[in-house]
Amino acid sequence: MENHGDHSHLQRQKKRRLVLFPLPLQGHINPMLQLASILYHKAGFSITIIHTNFNSPNSSNYPHFSFRSIPDGLSETEASTADIIALCILLNVKCVVPFQDCLAELLGGGDDDDDDDVACLITDAVWYFTRAVADTLKLPRIVLFPTCVSFFNPMIAVPLLYEKGCLPIQDFQLETPVPEIPPLRYKDLPMVETHDPENFIRFTKNVVKQTKASSGIIWNSFQELEELALTNLEQEFPIPNFPIGPFHKYFPASSSSLIAQDQTSISWLDKQPPKSVIYVSFGSLVGVNETEFQEIAWGLANSKLPFLWVVRPGLVCGAEWLESLPKNFMEMLDGRGHIVKWAPQQEVLAHSSVGAFWTHNGWNSTLESICEGVPMICQPGYGDQLVNARYVCDVWRFGLHLEKKVERGEIERAIRRVILEAEGQKMRERIMILKYKMDICLRKGVDGSSWVGKDEDVLSLANVHDNCEEVNEPQKIDGDTQLIKMVKALCVLSLGLQVYLKEVFLLDSVGYLSVNCLDLAWWTCPRRSSEVIVLSHPNKNFMENHGDHSHLQLPKKRRLVLFPLPLQGHINPMLQLASILYQKAGFSITIIHTNLNSPNSSNYPHFSFRSIPDGLSETEASTTDLIAFSMLLNVKCAVPFQDCLAELLGGGDVACLITDAVCYFTQAIADTLKLPRIVLLPTSVCFFNAMAAVPLLYEKGCLPMQDFQLETPVLEIPPLRYKDLPIIETHDPENSIRFTKYVVKQTKASSGIIWNSFQELEELALTNLKQEFPIPNFPFGPFHKYFPASSSSLIAQDQTSISWLDKQPPKSVIYVSFGSLAVVNETEFQEIAWGLANSKLPFLWVVRPGLVRGTEWLEPLPKNFLEMLDGRGHIVKWAPQQEVLAHSSVGAFWTHNGWNSTLESICEGVPMICQPWLGDQLVNARYVSDVWRFGLHLEKKVERGEIERAIRRVILEAEGQKMRERIMILKDKMDICLTTGGSSYQSLESLISYFMSF
Repeated sequence: MENHGDHSHLQRQKKRRLVLFPLPLQGHINPMLQLASILYHKAGFSITIIHTNFNSPNSSNYPHFSFRSIPDGLSETEASTADIIALCILLNVKCVVPFQDCLAELLGGGDDDDDDDVACLITDAVWYFTRAVADTLKLPRIVLFPTCVSFFNPMIAVPLLYEKGCLPIQDFQLETPVPEIPPLRYKDLPMVETHDPENFIRFTKNVVKQTKASSGIIWNSFQELEELALTNLEQEFPIPNFPIGPFHKYFPASSSSLIAQDQTSISWLDKQPPKSVIYVSFGSLVGVNETEFQEIAWGLANSKLPFLWVVRPGLVCGAEWLESLPKNFMEMLDGRGHIVKWAPQQEVLAHSSVGAFWTHNGWNSTLESICEGVPMICQPGYGDQLVNARYVCDVWRFGLHLEKKVERGEIERAIRRVILEAEGQKMRERIMILKYKMDICLRKGVDGSSWVGKDEDVLSLANVHDNCEEVNEPQKIDGDTQLIKMVKALCVLSLGLQVYLKEVFLLDSVGYLSVNCLDLAWWTCPRRSSEVIVLSHPNKNFMENHGDHSHLQLPKKRRLVLFPLPLQGHINPMLQLASILYQKAGFSITIIHTNLNSPNSSNYPHFSFRSIPDGLSETEASTTDLIAFSMLLNVKCAVPFQDCLAELLGGGDVACLITDAVCYFTQAIADTLKLPRIVLLPTSVCFFNAMAAVPLLYEKGCLPMQDFQLETPVLEIPPLRYKDLPIIETHDPENSIRFTKYVVKQTKASSGIIWNSFQELEELALTNLKQEFPIPNFPFGPFHKYFPASSSSLIAQDQTSISWLDKQPPKSVIYVSFGSLAVVNETEFQEIAWGLANSKLPFLWVVRPGLVRGTEWLEPLPKNFLEMLDGRGHIVKWAPQQEVLAHSSVGAFWTHNGWNSTLESICEGVPMICQPWLGDQLVNARYVSDVWRFGLHLEKKVERGEIERAIRRVILEAEGQKMRERIMILKDKMDICLTTGGSSYQSLESLISYFMSF
């Protein structure tokens, strides 16, 4: 609630009040009060809760809210009915007058506790009568749906299915799919039993109609869970949708429960083994008969696993509480079971001992289980529970549906399948991936168009005209983008503009718009078209000016100078990095490059390129001694590079130098010219940690390596063995140590390190690195995934690879490529050929010119080799690798494990056969095969039999399937890290902020 910059002419506006009206049922009160807490604590709105006398919330739990009670007019019989539809219809009739009177009084300033103006009404969707009241009082109404979006779409369809004659449901229809709303069957439709089925249709129509007429919908769900359902909904309901859940995760576990919670649940769980307990709770409304209750009891007992069972009073029809339990049931269990009347469910599900949740699949319970990564046994009762259970079990696939009669044997088997068997473990892996996505969606700054970046950021939404008031956005909005969009819409509504923001331009945490790099966003006021609303970021100058804003400054555009090492595996990531910094952050880019292996500037029309002589003779340029080559470049390029950089600095707009780590000579030049230097390491972090250890191992006398050491673990850098150390053969081994020392020393002296990797892949390695290298680290890879497949390849790519792959079966092809530097002898080449042929599987093989020592290309192939294969093999000189690995027919990648290749394989979920040759490849192969475990290391001599067996193990056998499952989990994590709010997204944002500080 601050004012940043010169806005002294602007007046402050009063704080705004929101009025919320929950439906008086447990599963509806909880999310409404959670939403109220979010809007109060995270966005600063004043809150008034209107509630019925029936099931009224405990106001003492919410001292900062004001509560207004209205009579509901229900008789004792009406309030205790089990007919939920009849109850809801009755409430919508009897609450009209008292609700309207109460709301009118609030609008008139009749609330003595606070004189804030009312900005908006938020009601449960079931309160359809409130639309007419809101319209009468000229107040915007936003609807809360405390269900999943996937439920609301079939709810919309139910009246239409009645009109088509498809409902009521007949027995023969139960398993029949509903074509209008896949993947549901007729038995999954959200029907609720009621005395008058026609009432249910009228009720549904009223809810749907008045929701569509509202100013927007708030969902206790999140985009990553229900992306398709939200897309479908927005086609039918062209009003703002705000999926800002899960609500309960915004705060530490708390409760608005109408039933007292038994805290002995937690102390009992503390004594149980991890992931061993089946937690059983069927919510606040579901009932069972005595026979079903006893079958549940025996099923739990017979599973031989510990259980925590919530038996609320009234769960068993006609019983008070536990009268229906088998005699001496609890004594027989000897402490293995614990029964309570109500449990603190969020705490229970978060407990390490809970292995599964047997649930009725109310949406609150389902969402709480997802949030803690607990797989489910699903036993839905009615309504949205039926839809939720279907999605949990058959779409998201982290639950088991108990669809048959409640029977002890079925129950026992289900519990053991989910807790003990491989099937349950797969469910747990799937739900943990979704839990991870949920964790990310709630992080501060999610979706780079978020209004809040750092804690101290405060953003103002202000009308810049002298005669208008400033409207300050509430301070420090912690939450996901959907929450922020919703808060923005509420603020606009509070201005009285009634604007629906179809396209929302929001600032990211460094003050630049993600869409066009402007630091200014505006909306024209529909009533006064000459006026605009400005969204600004503190302490940032505007990049552009709209209208008469002469008081705003324009900063100069910033330039970055990049210098790649002239080797294929180093040029690619440097040019990808340049593209990211240009297209995603708006920096100007200059590439300094050597004449040797110069990049194709025509592929990058927006960059400027400056060539410098490298001084290498033809012999020096063609050497296979990479250490000697790199050290020579570091000497011969120093003078021309310094001259070129000094000339560029004369332009006055260079912010920073980014060089390959191998170009260590550039640190001294950057220091001389007083320019920050950031290092790009186009390798894994794991490799660099090992590289940094090599000189120390020499000093300890552990190197050079002896044959007896090869399999010995290197204690300083687990899990590497001495044979995995990144040693590169060179004519002078001492040169290798000197070179490594130079690279490490000058990297440590730099202003920071950029990594083409991501946090989730190398978390431990990054943690270890920061202890030795206390400079900023920015892991925001994989670089190539920021854009559609493209290439900075120095070798022409053969596009026939893709047309050939199009003809192959899914996951059947072994793709073979050993990169741009590895070489083999003629014997090894022939063994590779026969190994591929003997596997009987299709293969795409990259044989670049020069791969086989002493030959041009395919001369050493066995005679008539390709003809013998009859189309099962395809050989090219170079392939569009990113496209190849993304192709559905590719089942494995036989690779040299260069980092670019390894990362590209991870990104497409393709398991690997590893054949490293030198340097970082050795480390990468060890991690792929023995740490991440989605690869097979070919460590023996290149021999056709070994090759054939390896290919078949990875493509055809169960071992390969497990590798595929592991790499797909990591692929999913990689996909998330690049989305707005993910780890790479945030790391890139941090780097951009860092550049702007220079």
